[in-house]
Amino acid sequence: METVVMTETMPCAPVNLLDAWAFQNTLGTYEKELAAAILIRYSLAADKWVGVNAEILDERISNANYALLKHEQVKELIRDWELKNKLTAGIYGLFHKRPKDPEPLTDPLATPLSTTFLTAGLIGLIREGLAISDGKFIFPTPQLINQVAKRYKKT
Repeated sequence: METVVMTETMPCAPVNLLDAWAFQNTLGTYEKELAAAILIRYSLAADKWVGVNAEILDERISNANYALLKHEQVKELIRDWELKNKLTAGIYGLFHKRPKDPEPLTDPLATPLSTTFLTAGLIGLIREGLAISDGKFIFPTPQLINQVAKRYKKT
């Protein structure tokens, strides 16, 4: 199960918040703002407040890291092919096909350090009481929603 519906009353419905990849200038650090946005995006998608399975978040972080690694490896292969082709005045390209360009990265977490930021942000939110975890799911708290709503509530 990816999410679980929350029973706690929240200050507003998820649809009343703007969709953002990070709630800038709301929680003090980019890490917490990114983590809050990821948590709230699951509620926006479900159209109700939900807790997110910690294993799903961990898997998403792992997938983003893997996608970034594969992307960088393909780019390195292309750079290597181009160098060899230049050094041999184009002869290398006659016998070896150029690697295909890597697929564009679509997950905003698939950037250097963003997965580290998300992990640090989730820990920060939990330590400050802006999110709670029961060991399996991570839930936003009314305090978190209040802080985000001050700046990102739809008018």
